Amino acid sequence: MANRYEIKVDGVLQQELKLEANLSALATGTHTVTVEAYDGATLVSSNSINVEVSADPMLLDTYPGAKAAYSLRSIKGGYVGEIFTLRRSSDNAEQAFTLVGGEFPTSDVLSFAGSGDAFGTKWNDVMGNGMDAIQTTASLQPKLVSAGVVETLNGKPAWNFNKSRFQVPNSKAYFKFLHSLQNTAIAVLGVDKAVTLLNPIFSTGGGSSGNVGITINYDNRSSWDRLKQLIGKGVSGSSVVDVDTTGLVTGYNQSILLYKHDPQNATAAQRNAGSKRNASSLNANTATASPVSTANATFDLEIGGVNISGYEMTGKYQELIIWDSNVPEQAQLDVNSFYSTF
Repeated sequence: MANRYEIKVDGVLQQELKLEANLSALATGTHTVTVEAYDGATLVSSNSINVEVSADPMLLDTYPGAKAAYSLRSIKGGYVGEIFTLRRSSDNAEQAFTLVGGEFPTSDVLSFAGSGDAFGTKWNDVMGNGMDAIQTTASLQPKLVSAGVVETLNGKPAWNFNKSRFQVPNSKAYFKFLHSLQNTAIAVLGVDKAVTLLNPIFSTGGGSSGNVGITINYDNRSSWDRLKQLIGKGVSGSSVVDVDTTGLVTGYNQSILLYKHDPQNATAAQRNAGSKRNASSLNANTATASPVSTANATFDLEIGGVNISGYEMTGKYQELIIWDSNVPEQAQLDVNSFYSTF
């Protein structure tokens, strides 16, 4: 359908008319757009076309192939399944929730929780790979609703981890690529630096080089202020990756952390990379132990834990995505387009 018209007299252009309409607010789907011409109140001509409006691609459509993805927002096109299950404090009843119109189900969650609290018993893997994270122990369940109000970080819904953690059962073999092959992870969170303890971000290795697996945590013990990454190969004191980065995390501020690991890289310093925008980079690996272990991880994947009692996260968590490939750093910027952290 034309959107430009010319008025000519004896073939000579007198005036050019342009018809423009802002269609950006149209909902996803097919719409009929019609242009009508009138002579006074009389319709002279009409022209119509169908316009297909597509939704902006979701994060995991732009960067496909994630092995597991946990979030409180819509990150995968076409996913209409459950995103989490809550237990309310009033009677310990549980209910599973889905996104509503692609958005966090605030009304549904608050209707369920009432004026009390609600805690997470499950955080679903939206990739549909069955890697759902669960927590059956009430004292370790992170809180999503506090006294009838949804917990937030930087204005967005967030789990409140008060020495809490999720675990992905039967995942030792599934996640062994985290310590043996190239991989990328993005975590959106904020840790409580006022608490002097180990703040695990995610782990399959229990925080020890004597175990097989990966551990990433914020460490505030012994007056440290460091983000530590460790890939253990099952030999005490022999790590494939061992990185301490200071000054990277600020207390309870939202961070979008990008981790990249290439544990089989022949150059030790290149086995680890990553960043938090507007802050120090996560690299400078000094470990030289190789080759990597190809055995299963010692522990199942834990989000906010390292499989050691008493070492659970204190802070807030919003998203964790894990790929078994090298994902461009642009993904970190695309995540930030939603969270507006930097």
